[in-house]
Amino acid sequence: MIKLINLCAGYEKKQVLNNICVSFPKGKVTVLIGANGCGKSTLLKTLVRINSHISGEIWIQGKRIEEYSANELAKQIAYLPQKKQTPDI
Repeated sequence: MIKLINLCAGYEKKQVLNNICVSFPKGKVTVLIGANGCGKSTLLKTLVRINSHISGEIWIQGKRIEEYSANELAKQIAYLPQKKQTPDI
């Protein structure tokens, strides 16, 4: 289970998510739907620690996200971006 408690996150000085409280049950498919720019990608990037959160708590399988090493977290949750962000070589 993933649980967010009063999560606030964003980019540099711009807060995009404000006091998000939600839980995603284990073994269920969850869909995030919303308009462009409403914070869907910000939420997902925050869950996998691409972005850090400003405040609030993130719990994954009953453990705070800060307690996971990068390898342990990758075994619990993964993120596949819509666009590949590699430089042209």
